[in-house]
Amino acid sequence: MIDITAEKGMLHQCLSTMNILQSVKQARWRDQSLLALPHVEKHMLSILKASPRQSRSANNNNTNQKKQPAKKVERLFDLTSMSESEVKGYFSKVRSFSPAHLQDIWKVVEKLPLLEIKSTIDTGIKTFLVSDLTYKVTLELSRVKRQGVTYDGRVYCPKFPKPQWESWWVVLENPDVEAEDEKLVALKRVNMRTGPQGGFLNRVTSRLEFVAPKRAGRHVWKIHLYSDGYLGMDQTVEIQFDVMN
Repeated sequence: MIDITAEKGMLHQCLSTMNILQSVKQARWRDQSLLALPHVEKHMLSILKASPRQSRSANNNNTNQKKQPAKKVERLFDLTSMSESEVKGYFSKVRSFSPAHLQDIWKVVEKLPLLEIKSTIDTGIKTFLVSDLTYKVTLELSRVKRQGVTYDGRVYCPKFPKPQWESWWVVLENPDVEAEDEKLVALKRVNMRTGPQGGFLNRVTSRLEFVAPKRAGRHVWKIHLYSDGYLGMDQTVEIQFDVMN
């Protein structure tokens, strides 16, 4: 289904299909992505969104810890930039959570995939693109590693019957066109492993091919990075280029 919608250039339908697959693997349907974490239930979300109180430490014995500015948490992705103490402090607002519960949550969060995206377009010796010519955009996806954490690339999806491993869809969008079936320019699936029995990769390179648009001037396109197994971990970055006729 993803390949069919991509072939027809149907961006919204393609991204929605990816989201359905994420939901199936996480056993969630249009739910807040934080609910994929262990012990987190729907009635706790309003508590987590409330004004933060002082975070309790993992051992519940550090009463002199200074308050830190609260970070806004809307989805799983927001947790990837937080330290262990910040994550545990955030979820400690749920009073029923014991230190063991907080540790279970942290063990999942610390292995969530955070990727940096770098993109370059091969224009040869030119600094611009020529309309109607074919080009390739090279994407370098690098995993940001937490110190002391060992990754094996396995997705946390305890209700899915088979082990799942990190992989991603990379989608190139042209937001300038009005026709919905022309917005999706290119799509590629990127695996973070060398094979079914292979090792886990911290950096991969992928290339997407596209035809430069007819309109001369500056263009700002979008690159969507969608997880194959996690809800709330998707990213969107912009890529800019100039076109001359």
